[in-house]
Amino acid sequence: MNLFENNVITINGKLYEIVAKNPMAIWISDGYSVIPLGYHHTSLCKGYVSTKSKGVVDGYSGKFGIGVAVKEHNSRSNRYCYISYYILNEEVNRWQY
Repeated sequence: MNLFENNVITINGKLYEIVAKNPMAIWISDGYSVIPLGYHHTSLCKGYVSTKSKGVVDGYSGKFGIGVAVKEHNSRSNRYCYISYYILNEEVNRWQY
């Protein structure tokens, strides 16, 4: 099941696979456990993502925390794409899915 163009990402040197996605969360797995990442926000980013693409996902470690950044097509522009951040939230991780 391909949720994105690349379902395997690297975060802080560790490999993870994206196993599920909905608009408010992404679940990643390191092979031993499933980790939920909660939606943080969406903004614009310079760059183009094709309409044929399912989205481009990259590991993210920065100002907002640790998680993934998903770039998606913006139908209003060919210079900017949408970037959504899904961040590891300690409160969400207390609940075992």
